[in-house]
Amino acid sequence: MHDPDRFPARDDRHCHHRRVQKIKGANFIWRREGTRADFFDKLYGTDQVRLALQAGKPAGAITRGWQEALRAFRANRKPFLLYKCA
Repeated sequence: MHDPDRFPARDDRHCHHRRVQKIKGANFIWRREGTRADFFDKLYGTDQVRLALQAGKPAGAITRGWQEALRAFRANRKPFLLYKCA
């Protein structure tokens, strides 16, 4: 399962957040005591995922939004890989 085109990685966290927001309301997750939006943003490396979730965007739309950057990253890292990816 090393071919990302045949076995694309799924990020079910988006789906989980969307389900909770749908049931409990958009601010349930983000306004709870102990919730750290800044830490969530650090984990993803951007605030765009959190903002998209808060806006109610579907998980597929969020992941499609970074596909071009992902392709560029894969191309840039290729010369530095120790092993060939299938």
